[in-house]
Amino acid sequence: MILLSLALACGQVQSLPANYQVDVIGSALLDTDKIRVCVNDQRIHEEALGHGRIAVTDLTDPITVSIHHIVKSTSLGHTETLSLSVEDPYIEVDWTVETIEKACTMTRPKAEIGSFVLAVHFIE
Repeated sequence: MILLSLALACGQVQSLPANYQVDVIGSALLDTDKIRVCVNDQRIHEEALGHGRIAVTDLTDPITVSIHHIVKSTSLGHTETLSLSVEDPYIEVDWTVETIEKACTMTRPKAEIGSFVLAVHFIE
């Protein structure tokens, strides 16, 4: 199981066990840039890049995921669509700079809430 450390506002570090991990290479994003993580029909998660680590919780296995740099509803950069499972939980992927209008929208999320965690790590 992969461990993801999250920095909390008070400076403490919390470790979360992650079932999946995506390492994103070469994004050159700023800590204030908004990241959208799209997990098939389960979840869309958005937050500022911050320290370069993002956790998405309550997922079911397997997952299909794409990661985007979002400005309004437009993606200015992204990963390819990735498939992860408990049998194949880790992938390293290059960042692509490309504009996509209305990136990763969800028609109706799954009602099922799982116990799996995705860790996304941005590496220069």
